[in-house]
Amino acid sequence: MPKVIIDSAKGLHQVAGSGPQVTVNGTVPTIALTNGSGGGAPVATIESQSTDMAGIINVTTQLENTDTLVVTFAEQYESVPVVVVTSLTNYKVTSTVSNFTVTATGNTGTGELHYLAVRSV
Repeated sequence: MPKVIIDSAKGLHQVAGSGPQVTVNGTVPTIALTNGSGGGAPVATIESQSTDMAGIINVTTQLENTDTLVVTFAEQYESVPVVVVTSLTNYKVTSTVSNFTVTATGNTGTGELHYLAVRSV
């Protein structure tokens, strides 16, 4: 199986080597946090190798009930992507063509939040 790269400038293309590997290159999306519950403000950062398609967010101060974390894509999707988020507790995820939002439904804890956003056709 060939190695492939998905790049915002070149699109999908094959690279040298073999093995089941897909690499996604792109611009890091932005992140914004809001304090919905009146408690302490949540703190999180997005890792520099993250892209619109996949990435890691480091949550250093947990989200509390109704706090939100909004990741705005560097490039808008053509249709609403399916967004999968793992590694935290007590949250729900919604998405639009331009962003996805993690809303706390309780205390989320801290640590790495992993996400994958894929447009289904």
